[in-house]
This record gives sequence, structure tokens and C-alpha cells, in this order.
Amino acid sequence: MKLAALILASLCVAVSAGPAPATDSADAPATDGVAVLKSCLEGKSNRKEEATCIHAVSDPCQAASDQTTLSLSRCQLDEIAAWDSLLNEFWPEVLALARQLDETYKMDGITYSEDGASVKIAREAQRAWIAFRDADCAWTYQRWLDGSIRVLMAGECQLDRTANRVLDFRDWVIRGE
Repeated sequence: MKLAALILASLCVAVSAGPAPATDSADAPATDGVAVLKSCLEGKSNRKEEATCIHAVSDPCQAASDQTTLSLSRCQLDEIAAWDSLLNEFWPEVLALARQLDETYKMDGITYSEDGASVKIAREAQRAWIAFRDADCAWTYQRWLDGSIRVLMAGECQLDRTANRVLDFRDWVIRGE
């Protein structure tokens, strides 16, 4: 979430540097992004269908906003937070799957894998993915450093990477892929 903090810090600078937006959408009640995403994902049977849920929170929010960088970014941050919540909801199920793999590899008294190796590798993979996401999106931010679009571009990177990681988890947990 280092990038989210960077985006938020950029938003604070943007707010303090410019006039107040015509409508302050920050004071409006936020949509329950997690509920929106869960509803969208319900009944989807494959990755292609699930991918249509990316932007299910931010697109309507942005359409109703005053179209300033600040309001558009707030919409992105709401959706990023929703996908991140889903990521955290799926994580215990991913670990349970890893534990199940470890048990599967202990057959007839023969251990095919080091005890707890799948859990250890799953944790290492998730930590590496977080580092990749944060570095990749920081690079996106850096490439657009000379314009206010940098916040939206980095936010889109964070949203896309996080949403797709949730869809990875769904593939593993729900469909066993």
C-alpha cells in the first residue's frame, strides 16, 4: 500500500495547491465497493467474465464526479480499497489450499515436500507480488511525473494489479486452476 500512500500524498498536494472542486464528492457517502464487487463477481464462471468487474466501483463514481483529478483519484482509491479487502478475504483460503497441498504431498509415509513448504512458498510469492505491484506502479507514477495524470495512471496500475491478483486467487480457490 506504499503506492496508495504516495497517491494520497499527491492528492493532498493537489488539494492544497488548487481551488476547491465545484462539488465536494469526498463528503458524499462512499459506495460499499466490496459489496459492489461481490455482486458483480457472483455467477461469473470464468476469468474473462470476472474481468468485466474491474472498474465496477470506480467507473460509476467517476461518471458522477466533477471530473477533477482529485475526484477521479478518490474513485480509484475506493475501488483499490475494495479489491484489497477481497484480496485479504481470499488470503486465508489460499493458505488453506497451500496447507492442503502440504498434506497431499505426505502419502504412505513418504514426504514429497518439506513440511510447510507450500505455505512458505505461498507467503513468499505474495510478498514478492506486493513488491512487484508497488515497484511497477511507482514506475508508472515516475513515467508520468511531469503531469497531474501521474496520480491517475499510478492509481490505474494499482487497481489493475490488485484486481487481477484477486482474480488469480479466485481461480485457485474457487475453480482449482
